[in-house]
Amino acid sequence: MEAASTKLQPHELAVLEAARSVVGLGSATPKRRSNEFCVMADWTEQYRPTTLSEVRGNNKARDALKEWADNWDDHREAAVLHGSPGVGKTSAAHALASDMGWETMELNASDKRTADVVERFAGRAAKNATLGGSASRDADQHAGEDGVGRQLVIMDEADNLHGNYDRGGASAITRLVKSSGQPIVLLANEYYDMSRGLRNATREIEFRDVSARSIVPVLRDICRREDIEFESDALQRIAERNSGDLRGAVNDLQAIAKGRSEVTLDDVMMGNRDQTVGIFPFLDDILQEEASAQEALYTVYDVDETPDDVTSWVEENVLRVYDSSEAARAYDFLANADKWLGRVYATQNYSYWRYTSDN
Repeated sequence: MEAASTKLQPHELAVLEAARSVVGLGSATPKRRSNEFCVMADWTEQYRPTTLSEVRGNNKARDALKEWADNWDDHREAAVLHGSPGVGKTSAAHALASDMGWETMELNASDKRTADVVERFAGRAAKNATLGGSASRDADQHAGEDGVGRQLVIMDEADNLHGNYDRGGASAITRLVKSSGQPIVLLANEYYDMSRGLRNATREIEFRDVSARSIVPVLRDICRREDIEFESDALQRIAERNSGDLRGAVNDLQAIAKGRSEVTLDDVMMGNRDQTVGIFPFLDDILQEEASAQEALYTVYDVDETPDDVTSWVEENVLRVYDSSEAARAYDFLANADKWLGRVYATQNYSYWRYTSDN
């Protein structure tokens, strides 16, 4: 998705984070290292694997993905990486591109993916490479030796192409993967929710849930790099309660470690029973105060409401605070959050609550 040309103001960033971060996380009362607010970057992004060798818990899928890329000139197939949220599909795709020296181009779930949009997307990529053109090797000569200059096209939520919002998108993407002169990776949570035509046109690579045994070393490494002391039992508990979801475990660790110099088992066990923030202080914080995006995110963690109620409260109060142009932009973000909430109730998979901002 292309970046907006207008820079968001702090209060607009706060609405963005609130709308896109409707998460179901408890948060511990912080033991602050200082009197200053400790702003932390998103650890799931900061510590995202940069090479395939760093992708944990899915060695078989990792090796299959590397084999697919190494031999792409021979088979010219697109690949679909499928598995539960948080198991590393997106990270693996980007790590692969890094290993291969490929640029990336993404079509995200937050973008409309109608036939027209997909075709324009293919056209933009074709300006830099051969996507949408001839599938012959001659068409790729400008890419250089060993595929240098090639682009990896990444399409998220390939299993969620339906309804008016994505009208014709599934058929257009199927045509695209069949004719592409560049490697394409599709990402999906539910493989059999993809159209049969799209499944038949791609190579399946399954990512399984990441075991607690594989999650713990990741959490341990993050703590050490953040200079945070930890009890081994605390990290083990975080890993176990996330049911194979590596990204969820990292998010939990960050929420619990916020402002702390140590993470104990008691901190983890108390994480869901801490003091919470009422809805009206929450609205004041994100709509009227000059809160940073990161501060707004932490406030969402603590608010004593469900994610759908949070979104409704923000929506009802936007016009009371913002002028028409600011409100319009806020409603765009809220619409995207509402799309994800709709998927929660359509699938009864409440783990999507926490992935409004990054699945």
